[in-house]
Amino acid sequence: MAKEKHVEGEADHYIKTLIGAVLGYAADGLDMFLLSFILVFIIKDFGLTIAEAGNLTLATTIGMWIGSYIFGLLADKYGRTKILSFSIILFAVATFLMYFVDNYTVLLVLRFIIGLGIGGEFGIGMAIVTETWAPDMRARATSWVALG
Repeated sequence: MAKEKHVEGEADHYIKTLIGAVLGYAADGLDMFLLSFILVFIIKDFGLTIAEAGNLTLATTIGMWIGSYIFGLLADKYGRTKILSFSIILFAVATFLMYFVDNYTVLLVLRFIIGLGIGGEFGIGMAIVTETWAPDMRARATSWVALG
């Protein structure tokens, strides 16, 4: 397999894509991690059953699954950077709005929307790193992203 040639000065670009993807994965993972800790307080504050609380994590997971497909298709059609930016904004806005909710149904919908954003970021962030790094370094780069 022939080695790809890279333009001088692109090293910063490689590192920036890697750091961006790692931080994206870390933020998304932190969201799910923190949800598991604060779920006890959400149950108490909203008076939820265990099943309703479980639906919050389920809505996020289903959103991630659907978001990865939808945003992946959109990224292929309209460009990875644009769609990645949109998925990050979607995630951020829905996460921000979640803290003002006093209704279970709205909270459930926002968790789904947060999942859509996470799903978009996961696939597109990894694709950008994969496309940016040289073939002999891709496995290492994507391993770092996965650790994010």
